Amino acid sequence: MAFTSLIMGLGNPGPQYAATRHNLGFWAIDALLALGDASRVSTRKDVELSHLVLSGPARGPHLAAKPLTFMNLSGLAASFLCGYYKIAPTDLVVVHDELDLPLGRIRIKRGGGNAGHQGLCSITRELGTPDFVRVRLGIGRPGPGRDVRGYVLERFPDVERAIALRVAKDAARLVQLYLAEGLDAAKREAGQVNHCPPPEPA
Repeated sequence: MAFTSLIMGLGNPGPQYAATRHNLGFWAIDALLALGDASRVSTRKDVELSHLVLSGPARGPHLAAKPLTFMNLSGLAASFLCGYYKIAPTDLVVVHDELDLPLGRIRIKRGGGNAGHQGLCSITRELGTPDFVRVRLGIGRPGPGRDVRGYVLERFPDVERAIALRVAKDAARLVQLYLAEGLDAAKREAGQVNHCPPPEPA
């Protein structure tokens, strides 16, 4: 079977990481699978893989994946799946958490730098190109003096978790829009997403 694209969410495996900021890409893949007709594929133990058929112009069929390696080895799954299923890197969509956006915002782009995100660095290294689509889900940066590694591996507090769930659902909708209408349409729509909490009163 020929697949139109590979949509990969980034995160870490295991229940201890499931509710953490670094796993927001996994949440978005779960939301995307709920939008269509999905069936699990058994290939390797290091990736959770599904065939996905969506409605309308975005129909596909597509592959949706959650690497079960740790974040800094995400590229191994990307490289294997693109090679095995003959999917060009330009047809890869990676959904990931983004420190440089506030929680509640989404941006989409093709290519560019990786801003130190170890999952993106691994994918770029293994594929030999940065030219894949990134769906960037804001988680914001920690306050001064806080460790970034510890921050991304923390669970979302309850208020933030509610926002993150809305972001995951919007990310799934935006991936579907990208597959149907292309990058420019998805970028415009992503710019309208704003679930940022209101500022604290002075």
